[in-house]
Amino acid sequence: MNNITASLESSDHRIRILDPQPQCRTLRPNESNHHLDFFGRRTSADSFTFVIDDSVPSGSELPFTLTVTDEDGVSFSKTFTLIVK
Repeated sequence: MNNITASLESSDHRIRILDPQPQCRTLRPNESNHHLDFFGRRTSADSFTFVIDDSVPSGSELPFTLTVTDEDGVSFSKTFTLIVK
């Protein structure tokens, strides 16, 4: 797949997404864009970065939508929540 783009959005005003659309990528079958960081966690140079407002209490569920689009304009969206610890 060539020229794959992904965008991240949230409807919660307490979340600020710093880089909502990282670089365009080309992926071959069975390929990923991950590597291990200093702590052994899987990460990517093209990761999304966001900041959560200090007023958000622990246990809050924050909504996100990830949309992935290919060079033909075919897209897939997935909505998910993250829980603040």
